[in-house]
Amino acid sequence: MEVYAGKDELPAEERSAKAVVRRLVKPLEGTGRNVTTDRYYTSIELAEELYNDDKLTLVGTLKSNRKHIPEELKKTQGRELYSSRFLFTDPKTGKAPITLVSYITKPKPTKNLLLLSTQHNDRKVDESTEMLISTIMKQKEV
Repeated sequence: MEVYAGKDELPAEERSAKAVVRRLVKPLEGTGRNVTTDRYYTSIELAEELYNDDKLTLVGTLKSNRKHIPEELKKTQGRELYSSRFLFTDPKTGKAPITLVSYITKPKPTKNLLLLSTQHNDRKVDESTEMLISTIMKQKEV
């Protein structure tokens, strides 16, 4: 376990979000487990490294300003509330199987939730989960 205790003497590259996750999951390398991260830690680069180097999958939310997020997922204009858009990496490339999802959670101003997964690779939406997410988001609006 790594505890944050204020300013750190580590070099900047070792204090990065990616470096912190890599250190925390070191004991899990090669186990095939899933790592779940929030938007501060999630990145396409981290997902690829965990999948290819450590045999771990990653599921997490993404900041829309992260590198390599296609513009078509960031756009919200004309999108229906609670609609999803999916993008997948091409399995023929031999790279990590990344799925990116854009989910509209709020009507005005339109709120877009971006998700990344190397664990899921289809457009399947669990109807019961979708209903639960919609209910939670409606409660937050009140």
